[in-house]
Amino acid sequence: MSHSLIPPILRLLAISMFVLNTALQTSGQNACDDDAMPPVIVCQGLQFMLPLSGSRLITPEDVILSVDDNCAIDPNSILIIPNNFSGPVTVSANVSVRDVSGNQASCIANVTALGRPTTLVNDGVFQATENDTVSLQATLVDDVTGGPAPGVFIAFMIGTQQVYAQTASDGIATTQIVLNQSPGNYTLSTMTDGGAAIFLNSSDSDPFIIDPMDSDGDGVADDDDNCPLTANADQADAEGDDIGDVCDPDDDDDGVLDLDDNCPFVANTEQIDLDQDGQGYACEQDIALCTFRPEIEQRVTDLGLNFFARNILRGLIRTACWQCTNGLKWGAELSLRGFNDLLDGHNYVDQTEKEELMVLVELLRAGVETDKVDCSNRGRFGDATIAEQFMAGEEVSAYPNPTADQLYFSELLSRVEVYNALGLLVQSASEVTTIDLRELTPAIYVVKTQNRSGHAKAFQIVKE
Repeated sequence: MSHSLIPPILRLLAISMFVLNTALQTSGQNACDDDAMPPVIVCQGLQFMLPLSGSRLITPEDVILSVDDNCAIDPNSILIIPNNFSGPVTVSANVSVRDVSGNQASCIANVTALGRPTTLVNDGVFQATENDTVSLQATLVDDVTGGPAPGVFIAFMIGTQQVYAQTASDGIATTQIVLNQSPGNYTLSTMTDGGAAIFLNSSDSDPFIIDPMDSDGDGVADDDDNCPLTANADQADAEGDDIGDVCDPDDDDDGVLDLDDNCPFVANTEQIDLDQDGQGYACEQDIALCTFRPEIEQRVTDLGLNFFARNILRGLIRTACWQCTNGLKWGAELSLRGFNDLLDGHNYVDQTEKEELMVLVELLRAGVETDKVDCSNRGRFGDATIAEQFMAGEEVSAYPNPTADQLYFSELLSRVEVYNALGLLVQSASEVTTIDLRELTPAIYVVKTQNRSGHAKAFQIVKE
């Protein structure tokens, strides 16, 4: 007796048991007692897509097309190897059955588990600066549902650098990378790299630019910036020493730092400031010759020259002033040159004071020649002496004047500076009410003071 079995399998088994029972009732004996004939089983192929749950169990209905046997099939004997799939694969599954007499048969079912297609998209940054810490992000989408594809490792590659991240429940993978490569054009490549096996691999790539570092944000890369930590888009470098002006502590390379230099962009090691205005002679623009006439005459007197020489020198400086203010520059130059020629021949006077005075006069002469020195009757400070440029904010007084040794002040001063006629600092003190001038040679000096309130005043004093 033969019966054709069509899935579902349980229906087949029920029919087989019915036939067997009918035979027993008719013959009065078990028809399968001497059965040696194995079942006839036919398998069918199966192809399916892996579910989001992660795996699928294969059932008999999936792979058995039909089974024939003259006796009943033991329902507990059906075996499928392999029967559980959690990743994309194509295998030949072995399907076997056994009838109640113990006869066994098998067939091969070709089973294909399909991975779920995905799309990977870079959606982070695509440009950064060398040595930056960059946040990278990519989104992995399940193409079947259009939803996220979680649990998948993503590899991010920029040049020779590579980092990994796993997609979260929203399908987004995020990570960071510290750029250690040279500036240039690169490619940001991302690809799936393991994790949830149900998803098929996918990748994405985009251009990635690594900009050179610009620490001060002035648009000039640090490697080319002459002030990498101070913004200076114009890259100004007055002295051409490859240190930009804005960050060069000594722009004119004269050995005097800009903070203390009265001409920060013009070399002037001596820091001569003829008119005591804080701007050095080397970069001064409006020094008035006649402003210095009273000062020069006083210094001539202080030299102790004889009456004849003293009056000639005074006459020469007065003549130079008159010539200058009346447009006779060439005459002023000759008078000033004659002044120094005459003074140079007097060797019995203090040579230091004489040389200082000659330097002052020569600077004025050269200034007249080059128009650095103003020939008008009133310069920046008019006909005043050097000291009269300083206007007191507080009534600080100094005494005695003249003095041969100590100079006393009417209050405690935070700073006192003494300058000679060339504008050179010759003595200073801090937090004092008196200053000792005994070591200075007799001459006229300018004493600058600043009290604790920050008010400044200057005095012209005579050192005897």
